Amino acid sequence: MGRVAGPFPYSPLHNLRLSPIGMVPKKDGTFRLIHHLSHPAGDSVNDYIDHKYCSVRYTPFEEALEMLEKLGSAGLPGTQECHYLVSKFTSLCDELGVPLAHDKTLGPTTKLVFLGLEIDTVAETVDWANDFQLELFTDSAGSENLGCGAIFGTHWAFLTWPESWKGACIFRDITFLELVPIAMAFSVWGKELVGKRFSLSSAVEQIQTCLSRSRPAPIDCSRLIPQTHLQYRAQELLSCSLSENTKKLYMTAVHQFNLFCHAYERNQTWPPNPNDLIHFVAYLSFKQFSSSTVKAYIAGISYFCRIRGFLDTTKSFILQKVLVGFSRMNTRVDNRKPITISILQGLISILPQVCLSNYESILFSALFCTAFFGYFRIGELVQDSKVKPGHAIQVGDVRLSTSNSVIITLRHSKTDQEGKGATITLVPASPICPIQHLNKYATLRPNSPGAFFIHLSGYPVTRYQAESVFIKAIRMLGLDTKMYKTHSFRIGAASNAWASGMSQMDIAGNGRWKSRCMYRYIRS
Repeated sequence: MGRVAGPFPYSPLHNLRLSPIGMVPKKDGTFRLIHHLSHPAGDSVNDYIDHKYCSVRYTPFEEALEMLEKLGSAGLPGTQECHYLVSKFTSLCDELGVPLAHDKTLGPTTKLVFLGLEIDTVAETVDWANDFQLELFTDSAGSENLGCGAIFGTHWAFLTWPESWKGACIFRDITFLELVPIAMAFSVWGKELVGKRFSLSSAVEQIQTCLSRSRPAPIDCSRLIPQTHLQYRAQELLSCSLSENTKKLYMTAVHQFNLFCHAYERNQTWPPNPNDLIHFVAYLSFKQFSSSTVKAYIAGISYFCRIRGFLDTTKSFILQKVLVGFSRMNTRVDNRKPITISILQGLISILPQVCLSNYESILFSALFCTAFFGYFRIGELVQDSKVKPGHAIQVGDVRLSTSNSVIITLRHSKTDQEGKGATITLVPASPICPIQHLNKYATLRPNSPGAFFIHLSGYPVTRYQAESVFIKAIRMLGLDTKMYKTHSFRIGAASNAWASGMSQMDIAGNGRWKSRCMYRYIRS
């Protein structure tokens, strides 16, 4: 290629390697120097370096999303916390001599293009970056006498269905037929699409959506849904039978049991040996696990036995009696203390010193009052995280009144996995009135859809943020943060109602309790 020059007609050294140097254009019009150390293939400089010392692993897109979900926000929206952290990080790099490409440094920001995909942490969406212009359209006909076609820019192509297909059952699978023009388009215009971003519009998604709807009309055998789709839908329905938290708990149970079997050199076969399960429970007893956790673990192992078609060995008589004995021996007491009216007053009064703005203190005052007077779990009021909305109440779930009441529709809860819903009515109270705090917050709240409790920037409040503000306020009040958690609002609501003489039935109704576990929330 004319890139190698020198005074030697032949190699002066037997191990001499000449690596070509090239230039490639950059987006800003300049050029990047490329030193091709992988040439010639099979006999280059890189070929003589052990792969374990030079292998490169690029972060996949899924891992980037997991990092965002795990790390969450670097600071509260509407503040300068993120800017401060970025400034401190760059200063630290300068001090340590770590080079940073400032022209490639972006942030703080809520939108980032990674591997050609734009991540929006506010809208919680992932979409193509807005710099592609190519569009590809495809469609197919279900008739044996027709075919399929594709349009790419100003070009078009079509294919008539082969004669060999006529009379075959292939025309029953419309999804397959819709994939044919896509393959044809890639075959015809593949070179033009290499290295380009483009949008693909086909009828595959519309077909699948249409087929997934239930129809009361008789089944048309000529358009049967493929069995693979039926199998996938069945798996999807089965997966939806458990909540996400229950799935995680059951997976943890199996993982813990497998670790136990490995440590004690037990057979890790299914169904589990009943003796291994009994010893597993004894092991958890020594590790001071709670009775409820152990029962949940055994329930998880039972679920996997049945879902895999195995004999459910968790139902053995001895194991069941061991669990009963575990419950009787386990005298673990929930030491979380209740939020009282006086502590709630203290929290509200200290919030201006905890929060970074007047709006934030009004926001969290309304949130804490709602949690207390509505017997709410904090996860029912705010999002689990930025990327996991959970079942937080939405702006349309709250009906405000000037002074009489506030009606909140709770569509899902820990004990209402099917989403039957419940209605909670907050009424005026003294010396703290939840109606006044909610109306005050509502007048300042940005006119934005989605979650009801949001920051001034429009970002929803997350569980982590609510717990952080709560812990800071508790600490500033001089209280023990180990004894007071956000669940103390619910404990305090039940305890306060009991002390005021409210009936057991009314307390159970207000707190949506359906069992005697209500009594565990009442503190003297």
